[in-house]
Amino acid sequence: SKNFELYDDPYVNVGLIMDYYSDRGLGGGVSTTIVTGNSRTELFGYVIRDRNPYLFRGLEDDEIEEYEKQRRLRIPKTRYDFKVTNVTHLTPRLDFRGQVEFISDIDFMEDFFEDRYNTDTQPPTYAALEYQADWASFSVLATGRVNSFDSVVQRLPEVRMDIFRQELFAGLY
Repeated sequence: SKNFELYDDPYVNVGLIMDYYSDRGLGGGVSTTIVTGNSRTELFGYVIRDRNPYLFRGLEDDEIEEYEKQRRLRIPKTRYDFKVTNVTHLTPRLDFRGQVEFISDIDFMEDFFEDRYNTDTQPPTYAALEYQADWASFSVLATGRVNSFDSVVQRLPEVRMDIFRQELFAGLY
């Protein structure tokens, strides 16, 4: 990979990624970070035309068809990961946080980004607004399922109010 710092204000850093797997083929992608005074956005994209997606399952060519019949999901030859993460300070007290990640198949992260797979096998997709008052915080959170093979729960927007500990009388909280 090679990183390029394109701008200072806003700060823009672009990383080009190129991988060659002798048994699988050529893969490549882009990693971008954009930082302004009020926000930080990270974009990541990676794609590979996998010559042998069943390589690490220990299957011979004649066993792949039977394996696909037994399994609910098949592994495509064109495999990808696309992720966008954003944090924006809309006002000094109001923040937006969001993330969405599209993955081609359930095994992609394990096959190509094992460190990320070990920390988060099903990356979340969410959008949240949070307001920080002096005595409480208010938030709206929505989570969704964008990859059909994930088992995460899709939830309707949830509204929440957290009241900070307040002193009612001298020494009584």
